[in-house]
Formats: sequence, structure tokens, C-alpha cells
Amino acid sequence: MASLDRTFGIAVPNFTAYPQMPDVKALVEYGVRMEHLGFDSLWVWDHILLGVGWYRREFNAIGVPFEQRGKIMDENLDILKRFWTEHTVSGKFSRYDIPAGVMYPKPVQKPYPPILIGGYVDRVLKRAAVSGDGWLTYFYRPESFAKSWSKIRGFAKEGGKDPDKLLNAAQLPIYIGKSRQAVESAMMEWLSKEWDFAAWSESTKDSAVMGTAEECVEQLKAHLAVGTQKIIFVPYKYEMEQIESIAREIIPRLKAK
Repeated sequence: MASLDRTFGIAVPNFTAYPQMPDVKALVEYGVRMEHLGFDSLWVWDHILLGVGWYRREFNAIGVPFEQRGKIMDENLDILKRFWTEHTVSGKFSRYDIPAGVMYPKPVQKPYPPILIGGYVDRVLKRAAVSGDGWLTYFYRPESFAKSWSKIRGFAKEGGKDPDKLLNAAQLPIYIGKSRQAVESAMMEWLSKEWDFAAWSESTKDSAVMGTAEECVEQLKAHLAVGTQKIIFVPYKYEMEQIESIAREIIPRLKAK
């Protein structure tokens, strides 16, 4: 499985607040621009199809039992892996009856694409270590990352997996400016207004990377120092000036070991 060490992706502004709606054409153009700037991957936001989730109101809206979401996720992961690797999938599952299912084309990655699982509590960290291929974090400070990553490596070892083969990626908000003081107020307002944080997690707006390019690089190096492999930038309000600064002033310095 390919290493994610010192690779850099960027978040996509596909998640908008009502009444604003995502502009599909603009998102495609955004993706093309990100590729030209040298980002290796795009990361979209989703609350229903890409993970266990933690918003009870969303599960109520789609008729899925909130308390069973972990069990459903585990079974769905097994089914998905089978679809990716087997010619035909059939069987009776707790929520599905699949007489003869197929999925084509098969993934380019073998046996299937890396599965990074996000979450905070120990049972989810264990799922990331054992059922998945690693962990996806959301707005963690370096010290919080290090603590949970150590747990994940331990769970992997207990489960008979090589912890050194685990992957991880950290989503981090960033605002580059003349100084930290110049941008901190606006950044905190944006994070408080447009982003949510699970109260029981160590995910926090205090993870924000802010200041001059040099200051931001030093803050990001602290994440790399505790084992963060891939950084996924969440630029302030997705401003193109911010994105271009990340591509030209931040990433080259982080790639230089």
C-alpha cells in the first residue's frame, strides 16, 4: 500500500449552508485548478454515505437507528470489500438480502482503495486500526493526534496487523496572513460559525494553523513530528489567494526534509 508520508491534499467546498447550494461546474473547475497547483488529492465532506457519523438528527431523518450505526458500518465495510475483490457477492445480511450482486469496474488499487476511518472514541480507533487501513483526523492538535495514534498502533498490533503499515491523514484549517494576530479573529469567527466539533472529542478550532507562511510551516512541522503522514488543508473560506499561498509557500517547505 502506498505511503502517505509528506503528501498534501485539499478540502473541497462542496458542503454549503442553506440557502446556498454547491455549484457543480465550479467544483469541477476547482478540482482542475487544485491539480494544476500540485495538490495530490481532493477531499469532500459528507455526513450520510462516507462514515458512521455522530449527528443523531441525520440518522433520524433517514430512518437509520443511531445506536446501531457502528454495527452497520462494520458490516457495510465487509460487504464493500467483497464487492471490490469478488466476482459476485451474495448472501443474507442483517439489513440486506443480496441474491447476486456485482460491482464493476474493480478498483485500480489492489486489493481495494485504502480505507481511512475517522473518529474519536476507542472503539472507532480500533475499527480504523483493524477493519480499516488507518485513521482520518478532523482538526486535531499535534498532542491529541499523538495520543490517539499511539492507541491505534496498539490496537493494530493486538489485532495481528503491522502498525507500521497503517496510514493516516489530518484535516487542518489554515489561514496565512501578515501575522497570527492579524488573522486570528477572522479565523475563529469562521470556525465557530461554519464548523461543528463533537463535544466528546479532542477536535477543536484551536488546531487552526495561523500566521505568516514561516509560522504556519513551523506549526505544521509539529504535526509531522508526531507521525502525521498526510495533511489535508482546509483554507480559510476556500479563498484562492490562500490556496495559492499554501501551494507555493507552504508545501515546498514541508516536502524538504
